[in-house]
Amino acid sequence: MRVLMSAYACVPYAGSEPGVGWEMLVMAARKHDVTVLTTEVNAAQTREALEQAGISNVQVVAITTPKPLAAKAYGFGLGHLDYLLWQRRARRVITELAPDHDVVHHVTYTSDWQPSAALSQKSLPVVWGPVGSLAPVPWFLIPYLFLRSIGAQAMRHIVTRLFRIGRLAQVNRPGVVVVAVSGHTARFFRRARNIRIEATCALDPVSTAPTAVPARATDPGRRTILFVGRLVAFKGAGVALATMKKLPPEWHMDIYGTGVEEKLIQDRAERLGISDRVHFLGVRPRAEVEQALRDADVLLFPSMNDGSSYTVAEAIRVGCPVVCLDLGGPPVLVQGTSGAIVKPDRHAVANLARAVQTVQRDEPSDRFSRERFPDLLTEWYETAVADAATAG
Repeated sequence: MRVLMSAYACVPYAGSEPGVGWEMLVMAARKHDVTVLTTEVNAAQTREALEQAGISNVQVVAITTPKPLAAKAYGFGLGHLDYLLWQRRARRVITELAPDHDVVHHVTYTSDWQPSAALSQKSLPVVWGPVGSLAPVPWFLIPYLFLRSIGAQAMRHIVTRLFRIGRLAQVNRPGVVVVAVSGHTARFFRRARNIRIEATCALDPVSTAPTAVPARATDPGRRTILFVGRLVAFKGAGVALATMKKLPPEWHMDIYGTGVEEKLIQDRAERLGISDRVHFLGVRPRAEVEQALRDADVLLFPSMNDGSSYTVAEAIRVGCPVVCLDLGGPPVLVQGTSGAIVKPDRHAVANLARAVQTVQRDEPSDRFSRERFPDLLTEWYETAVADAATAG
């Protein structure tokens, strides 16, 4: 099939959004001829990496935007304006290239509230995603947040929801497949004709995963919870500390990450009387964190605003059980494993503490290996094309 891919962010072997763009491109090229639209700054890197990988069935098309904006492409403020201008220009390019392609696939950004040139055009069937956005935080969990975060997050939710509403009419038409990263996103776009739920995570297979590093020396009687993520309230650090407070003294929490609310979180651990059992380890090399996942009893992931978390997927890959809240994308990852998904209600902290003590380790798993994507992408493309043809 001839695929036209829209990947504003696409950087070979990178993380986050640029990494998603690259992984989807390479996996689509396994079975299809691909023309990928990306930014001028990404195009050169992508061409070079494709050549080095021996991938010859991909054409890279660079779409330029004003240079002062492009310089901020992955930041805030001007970066979002650059994205908007890029999408407007991409729409014209998609219209020009449509006669030579069978389907258009929007890959990045993965935010379901941001505009998409692929959705704006009517010439080709569309695959949109995987995409997602923040779910509203249940009021039961607000006491575990910090005041400085609540107002900003509430405003962000209001603004993004208004933009998301604008996407509803675009997806509710023949020939569109919506790929959501969470049940929350799928429910919001439930009137779309074709919906799939799938994580963006694309990991190395277990057999080729990075080599482990030596484990940290710990007390043999110590039970270990990991918390991995930015230290901001909506990643759930306050919930994690409240959970620790309910656990027996042999339980300790190793926290990997830093953030603007780190001092507030440390102070809260002190007030709860658990600072001797909570260890702030900062940002560490990826191999060290992966070894910690191999050694820990559980990964506690009470985030309130995550989509497809690579941390959760990496824990599942090495067999570390994950305990998460039933919010956003993590439940999609944890479902079907030995981990636990906890309802975010007034009993959430008590239920998290109970789950932490009862979950068991799994065998290593390849369920989030990148190797699943060639078949998934083909199914999405064929569904979009067939639906468009059926509708005439």
